[in-house]
Amino acid sequence: MRKMKSKKGFTLIEMLIVVGIIAVLVAVSIPMVNSSLERARVATDMANERSAKAAALVIYLGGDLTSNGGAVSGEATSAQITGGACKYDAANGKIVGSGTVTGYGQCAQHKGGYITVQVNDKTGVVTINWAGLSGSGTSTKAHLDPTTT
Repeated sequence: MRKMKSKKGFTLIEMLIVVGIIAVLVAVSIPMVNSSLERARVATDMANERSAKAAALVIYLGGDLTSNGGAVSGEATSAQITGGACKYDAANGKIVGSGTVTGYGQCAQHKGGYITVQVNDKTGVVTINWAGLSGSGTSTKAHLDPTTT
């Protein structure tokens, strides 16, 4: 009489079914992960916009940053920020009156761009735009409403 052998391992069909199920799960999850990443990029750009707006208002409301009327460490003066659009340096968290700023835009709309800010000296309204965008080279409006203070 033959003894029954215990079955060890998986058959080829069972392995193919498992691989197929994993492939379907991966295919379904990739779009969800990509949309989550884009939402995170938009949130990063919005945070930079809020920071640029706050930095511009600090300079505007505080007047010039030093007693001699000049800027500190390349930061913009209130005269520069009300006279024309200044750039926001996100790496250092300050508004610069002149010079180059490395692009830091993350989302698809602002990829590689940087924020410019200007304060209306009569009303105190801060205008925020994106400039230096790769591809188009034109500026776009910010995610936030640029006319609110």
